[in-house]
Amino acid sequence: MNLRKTVLSLLAAGTLLMGGAGIANAQTTTSTTGASVTISGTGDAFNAYFCSGNVAFGSHALSSHDPSKKVEASLSICYHDNAAHRDVFRAYMSATNFEEGNGTSISATNLSPKFMSNVEQGQWRAIPGVGSIGSIGAMTGAADYSAGGQVTSWPGLAWTGGNLATAQYVAYGWSGIGTGGVQYLTADNSGYGGNPDGVYNWYLENGSIQRMSLELTIPATTANGTYGSTLTLNVYVGTAP
Repeated sequence: MNLRKTVLSLLAAGTLLMGGAGIANAQTTTSTTGASVTISGTGDAFNAYFCSGNVAFGSHALSSHDPSKKVEASLSICYHDNAAHRDVFRAYMSATNFEEGNGTSISATNLSPKFMSNVEQGQWRAIPGVGSIGSIGAMTGAADYSAGGQVTSWPGLAWTGGNLATAQYVAYGWSGIGTGGVQYLTADNSGYGGNPDGVYNWYLENGSIQRMSLELTIPATTANGTYGSTLTLNVYVGTAP
């Protein structure tokens, strides 16, 4: 038997079997697997509301020495603002006449904001690698943002707009990450400016608070009695400042 010839024949046969459809053109295997992510929430829904209780102007006596009075009270608007993304908005405030119940009233034209404080936010600068905060600002009487009158520094600005018998543009918000956060809480958890009252902290961590003073002019002809009004806050999300 010619052993050399047999080995060569086997090698040749192997070459034929492996050529063409062999190593050079071998099918590449394909593997797949699934991937998933669950979003359990995108933050609390945005909400704006009066958060300082009933506005109390107190008890006042009219006399010949002081026939009409200008009295003041404070009011706060809270913005629950923990959303991962919140749209632009405008906020408007109005009031009804002060009614006593015996047919007498004090017109809502006698009520207006007096001073608008700068809005206090839990966070207000861009978060690196994430995005910008949807900052909230107070207005001082302009009918539109482009007309100016924004409160942009501490402590705030005097109101220059109209009375609350008609809806007044009092605040705006830019789109972005919600203002709730602990970005600027101090070591004692008191927050920007230092107000360790246990309530102020909640606003910082969950959103923003807008403080203002209101002024009511009581006419000299006002009869004795207790007069009540209803203030309304309307927020239009999606309406640009």
